[in-house]
Amino acid sequence: MAGCRWPCGISRVLREDGGGGTYFTGLALGSLSAMPVCAEHADRPAQAGVVREARGWQVTIELAEEGTYEVGLTGPRGDTCFIRYRPVDEFDQRMFLLFLRHIWTPMDTPARPFLRQEWLAAAFGVCQEVISRWQSYHRAGDWRRLMSRRGGPLLSTDQIRQIVDVWARNPSTGSGRRFWLTREEVQAHLAAQGVEYSGHQIQEAGQLSGFLQVRRRLRQMLRFTDEGPQWRDEVLIQRLFELNETLIARLEAGEGLTEQLTLEVESLKQVLGAPVTPLKKPLPLAYRWQQALFGQWQEMEDGSVQCPHCGGSQVSGKGHKPERKRYKDPQSGQWCEAQGHRYFCHDPACPFGTFIDYPAGVPLHSQWTVETMIWGVMVYMHMRTTYRRAADAVGVSHVTLWRWAMLMGQQSLPIATLFGVVRSSGVVGIDEKWVLVPKRRPEPVEGNDKPAGKRQRWMYVYVAVDVYTYDLLHIDIYPYNGKKEARAFLQALQAKGYRPQVIITDMNQDYTEPIREVFSEAEHHECVFHALQWAQRLIKEVYGNDYAETYPEAAALKQHIYKIFDAKTRRTVDKRYEAVMALEEEYVAQMAEAERIFGFLKRHYPKLAKAVENPLTPLTNNTVELVIRRFDQHYQNMCGFDSIETARAYLNLFELVYRFTPFVQDNKPVKGRELDIRGKCPLELAGYDIVGGAPPPDMPMAKIMRARILGLPPESVRQSVQSP
Repeated sequence: MAGCRWPCGISRVLREDGGGGTYFTGLALGSLSAMPVCAEHADRPAQAGVVREARGWQVTIELAEEGTYEVGLTGPRGDTCFIRYRPVDEFDQRMFLLFLRHIWTPMDTPARPFLRQEWLAAAFGVCQEVISRWQSYHRAGDWRRLMSRRGGPLLSTDQIRQIVDVWARNPSTGSGRRFWLTREEVQAHLAAQGVEYSGHQIQEAGQLSGFLQVRRRLRQMLRFTDEGPQWRDEVLIQRLFELNETLIARLEAGEGLTEQLTLEVESLKQVLGAPVTPLKKPLPLAYRWQQALFGQWQEMEDGSVQCPHCGGSQVSGKGHKPERKRYKDPQSGQWCEAQGHRYFCHDPACPFGTFIDYPAGVPLHSQWTVETMIWGVMVYMHMRTTYRRAADAVGVSHVTLWRWAMLMGQQSLPIATLFGVVRSSGVVGIDEKWVLVPKRRPEPVEGNDKPAGKRQRWMYVYVAVDVYTYDLLHIDIYPYNGKKEARAFLQALQAKGYRPQVIITDMNQDYTEPIREVFSEAEHHECVFHALQWAQRLIKEVYGNDYAETYPEAAALKQHIYKIFDAKTRRTVDKRYEAVMALEEEYVAQMAEAERIFGFLKRHYPKLAKAVENPLTPLTNNTVELVIRRFDQHYQNMCGFDSIETARAYLNLFELVYRFTPFVQDNKPVKGRELDIRGKCPLELAGYDIVGGAPPPDMPMAKIMRARILGLPPESVRQSVQSP
């Protein structure tokens, strides 16, 4: 009896025989009449009792009207035991049958119990071979087969393998086609081999083997085209988000990539068409700009030479004869000549074999010095004018000036890289502005793969601003405006090292879920100013544009809503909000559409009231609007970008210039703002030392923005080019 599973409610009564053995003298089972009747047995007529007798023992098995099995056991001395049990389904009935097979008398053995298979087969209406199969499943521990609730014979492992092999290795069709055969096609292939299976059996084989689940999952992940399977965009995007979160977490913990993550990154690069090889090191011009703008790159020690392409020091001289290069001096405007020597670079990873070591400030492939390029770009950005007018002021062609601006935007460095620290008040405002990309309608549309439509050329510039310091923390452009773009933007902000405590947005609901996923600990606050605008818009949609004359009660409702946030305390705000919501029944009874107005207040009030009496959270998102207006002053001179790559380069340049540009001295103090912004740039307001003191000791970029832009390049960044 060891290992036997007893139905619920059965208790064993044992008695010792004279020989020390143990046998059953009685089985007690409480009535389970309260259990529901199995649907299979509900309409089954009562059977005559099955009576069998062997070696003085008698058994009676009956099926009562309500689907309850009654088993009676009578011994040679008149001892009687009754078992009453009502199975709830076929599986429960099967387990009860197997339990009965474990009843044996002192004259029986576990291998041959008292209740014979043929007796139980007659009583339960099943084949004796099926009972043998169930017992074999039980002995083998094959619970999957034993627990199958399907009636009829079950498929064996060999049968399942035979069916699945038709899907996996069908020689009559191509490899891409055979994987997706329907069950009718599989049935036809098996019939051609002389094997007959029903459609239900083929379906069951696919499910039990897991093949159909795998195929269903592949359909969710891939699109199958004539060129072969292609990843679905939403699957790749979701995985990229998850991978970004993992990479950022490991970076913050000071951990490197695991081998598995490295392989997955490379796989995703291949799928997306991104370069698999490591990115090349900065070009020589980037080194010169970084040195001139920020003073971060020092000259090599005396007698040493470094390859400007790869940064390696494994070099050797090619010859003693110098090579000459003409350039324009930024101060005098006269043509000058510089000399340099050619060297070999022995680094196998370097894409160039040789280079010329010209003096500092002289680019390899330009007649203009680095200082002249920086000066021209700053004139263009600082004056917020067109690049054609700026080019006239600088004295170069507009094509040259635009190329300088794009190169500087493409090779700019994050501020955290320059300072080695991230500073923020913890309160970040986020908003977006649409721009045209491209600004004209070429055929085909270059740099824009969006489908043709009314908004084909609209793209969206996202900005994240510190609401207290006006610092532009991050800016980027995306083709669409939705949850995926918002999440990507927030992850990029997170990758820069920012961890906001409060995030302020307008009423765009695409931010709610991404903020919860990326910055789960941050409070999401919505701008009260935008909320009141939306409320007024809803009132116009419900009552019409002339609601003030036609529906005076609508004008009164608007005043009540606006009055909510005029209070200074949270208690008063809540009281006024409850008073407005108490009017819902009255207004909805007069105009059913008015429910939209009150529903809007219910959904957004929790995110609006957080700012009341909260010294950390401002009521509005006005700081972000100010930065967007500053960007718009630059953008209006362009009225669009030629491509999304051009737009990103310009946004990088705008971020750099904006963060270093000081506010004018005649700015009026803002009521309620303790921070004095006059004469200071956003980076200084954020706490960065860009003038002196803590390292870096000096930031030439700050001096450029404070210098006379239309004059010659400032002395602080001008470098004389001396002939060797």
